Amino acid sequence: MGIDLSFKNRVKRAGRFILGTSPEKLGRILEKADTVSFDLFDSLVRRDVPYPDSVHRLVAEKFFARTGKRIPDYSLKRKQAEAAAYAHAGGREMTLREIFGEMRSVEPESRALLMKLEQETEWEVCCADPKMKEVFDQMKRAGKHVLITSDMYLPEPLIHKILDHCGYCGYENLYLSSSFGVTKASGQLYQQLTKHSKSRPGKIIHIGDNIKSDYLRARQAGIGSSLLREQTNPLKFHTGERNETFAAACCRAFLANHKPVGRNGRDQMAAAIGYEVLGPLLVGYCRWLKAQAKRTGISKIFFLSREGRLLKNAYEELYPYREETTAYLYVSRQALQVPMLSRCRNFHDLCGLLKPLMREHTLKSIGESCHLGCAYEKKLPVLGLKLEDDLFRIPEAAQEPYFHLIQELGIHYFAEQFALAKAYLSQEGFFGSIILSDIGWHGTMQWALEKYCQDEARLRGCYIGCWNPAAAQLYERLSRSGYLTSPGKNKETELLLRFSCDIMETLFSNSEGSVAAYGRKEDKIIPVLREKEWNGSSLEFVRRVQGYAMDFVKDWNRSPLYSQADMPEELVLAGLRRMLQNPSLCTVNCFKKCRFLDGTLRNMLPNHSAVWYILHPEILISDFEKSSCKLFFLKDVFKIPLPWFWLLKFVRETLKIKSSNQKIWLEQ
Repeated sequence: MGIDLSFKNRVKRAGRFILGTSPEKLGRILEKADTVSFDLFDSLVRRDVPYPDSVHRLVAEKFFARTGKRIPDYSLKRKQAEAAAYAHAGGREMTLREIFGEMRSVEPESRALLMKLEQETEWEVCCADPKMKEVFDQMKRAGKHVLITSDMYLPEPLIHKILDHCGYCGYENLYLSSSFGVTKASGQLYQQLTKHSKSRPGKIIHIGDNIKSDYLRARQAGIGSSLLREQTNPLKFHTGERNETFAAACCRAFLANHKPVGRNGRDQMAAAIGYEVLGPLLVGYCRWLKAQAKRTGISKIFFLSREGRLLKNAYEELYPYREETTAYLYVSRQALQVPMLSRCRNFHDLCGLLKPLMREHTLKSIGESCHLGCAYEKKLPVLGLKLEDDLFRIPEAAQEPYFHLIQELGIHYFAEQFALAKAYLSQEGFFGSIILSDIGWHGTMQWALEKYCQDEARLRGCYIGCWNPAAAQLYERLSRSGYLTSPGKNKETELLLRFSCDIMETLFSNSEGSVAAYGRKEDKIIPVLREKEWNGSSLEFVRRVQGYAMDFVKDWNRSPLYSQADMPEELVLAGLRRMLQNPSLCTVNCFKKCRFLDGTLRNMLPNHSAVWYILHPEILISDFEKSSCKLFFLKDVFKIPLPWFWLLKFVRETLKIKSSNQKIWLEQ
């Protein structure tokens, strides 16, 4: 009866755990050695695929792409050919040519191409293990004799090419079983090593990951050995999904092999969010955006401030030799919509413009946003109104007088800013067919830009995500789509983003303040920026997250295998779900000091503890309704790991309970 492979693998893992050493502790062990020998695969070098035989599946796909022919069960045929070649080798190491010689069910011409493609793919998928690369370089700096010893059927020139590609240079000799005809597993390759080594056996140490061939056989040959402990999964937000596709599994392997470690706890969290979540989202979105530009034939892409800065940087990194022109446009809802008050005819028009501009529609926040000054505060009582009154709760008798007060105090400023905004758009070449790139949501800025440009520009919005607010009439005619979600599509993803808007926008935010207005400098129109809402440790954390995200974009673009591949959307969504649906307290605390400008400046997360809120339930309800990161809000207040996303979904979708802000959209 054969041994259960899963049991056998568990025994091997247990052995590596008991006998193994982590790369960080190898330095001391190797101090007394004169010569250090390294195993190659799964030690110095890793593959950016989930399993070693995943290479065969990639080869079959490449073969189909080049010839249009499918080879049924190619991975199985390749595995059987290797087993047959091993049996015929009679204990010596087989070669790649001998393996393909056993694949008699495939015609010779196809075998030659398949062998060539396998070598090409092996080179593409290989990358250095960063921790072992550090040990390798440390041994060279210490003046050790560095050797590489491996049981591998691949030809020696290809192995040298792989080592060079992974940054390994300066080793003295390569002991390859396919070149010497003997293996580590038999112990005979170690005899060749000691025969040619400049050090006596007692001063040689071999390092590898296999208990038998790297640890036991080396010791039997009289040389020292150190077994590498199996490394734990370094990923925080990707553990492999049920029914995961092959493409997603490959991308997850890439993430695990290339993710930076981070210097400390907070930096490690920045690395996890940036490299595992934001980086794949940037690549996936930019690949989709490129396809949208090609499909529509539009050659101008304007990235909207502020979230568009990171999108633009990622797009230009991925496509340095692009056909389309890219530009960054300084706009904001306030800079575009406040000047449009000069075009309002009545109180109803006023409400329509101010509704999407801010979350809290108090008369105080309206006065600040519209730059109405002290006269505004003095004249409100004449109308029987107070600063804390809500715009949408003004008595009907005071509505038109309030509208005329706004016009009286602000008309000159509104008209001046409208003219400046229109001139700025013209100055930046904002005409013709244009793609707008931004994080998205409703499409308010696209609607406002269309009002400014009229027939001068034809706009197509391409966003991370977009959806209609409670009352959709204003946005239905906009030409727009979203990478992750669009109106009427991917409802669950839409809800996830709705419950996490502030978190998402914070991840994309740059170090500039938002556009408050426009001004003149000599003969140019320039944006007037607000002061940044937050700084210090919060700003530094977001910068680190974005830095790690751009590291992923660069690593992906440098990969010979993946640089032209689409990012699987399921992998992007898996990372987002794990981060946003059930956030850990560690994740929540990283955003604790962030503030958000949404008409008024407010803290993104709760100001009080659970006990305080329980004693003041009306404030809890008010703060929760105002929050645009409700999942983080609930986790921060109550701490306990309840399924908050599904509870909110049930309240919203099944019980049909609307927030006060949604009711405003529906009523107006």
